[in-house]
Amino acid sequence: MNLKLNFDGKTLLKNWWKLVRDNFITINTNFESHRSSATLDHSDKSVKNRHIDNAAVSTDQIEDYSVTQSKLSQYSVSSAKIYPEAVQTVHIKNGNVTRDKLDTELQNKLTEFQEYIDTPPSTEIVNGSVTWNKIDENVQSYIRNHMSDSETYSYCKNNFKNAYAQALFFSLSSSYGALVDAPPDDTAMENGYIRYILFVTKVTSMQRLQIATNLATMKSYYRLLSSGQSGGWKEMP
Repeated sequence: MNLKLNFDGKTLLKNWWKLVRDNFITINTNFESHRSSATLDHSDKSVKNRHIDNAAVSTDQIEDYSVTQSKLSQYSVSSAKIYPEAVQTVHIKNGNVTRDKLDTELQNKLTEFQEYIDTPPSTEIVNGSVTWNKIDENVQSYIRNHMSDSETYSYCKNNFKNAYAQALFFSLSSSYGALVDAPPDDTAMENGYIRYILFVTKVTSMQRLQIATNLATMKSYYRLLSSGQSGGWKEMP
């Protein structure tokens, strides 16, 4: 701010007032410019907590990916400060979810994964929040080692809708009768039968995810069943 201060006790009033007037104009111009500026240039650490009103910084004022680890002090972001479902899949780096970063309860569930297949836990994770490539290789290997398939023709009678979530894999074939509620791909194998492998897992207490693969074409489809009502099959890319 360029103020005119070249006056002293000997400056005549008529000359002193002109200097004062010019200084007021300069101060007012700088104030208006500062108030209306889209970007404020503050030196590092000059803005303290006491300078920021509660809820003054809203979501639309923060650019995507602008808050990095280097800008946060350790333990500054607690669970209470994170809005529900604020952390989404795109915010998690691939392989960044390790066993060390999972809470004790989830680590115990991984350790008891075989029991999880038969009796899913009551604790639920938001749909789609942790995808397979977000899990590091050690945890992926741990999960694979605890997967087991089960032939359960007696459970589902070749009815995709009736495939239970307690078992992980099903094998469905048209040789055991017509396939019911199946994906649209009815391509048969060389023996003339339509053969599907079906993966089923529980999402919530009322929802199941199904992924079905036609072994003749290796095309895969998925859908979500909710409260006994089946959603439409969608082909996986």
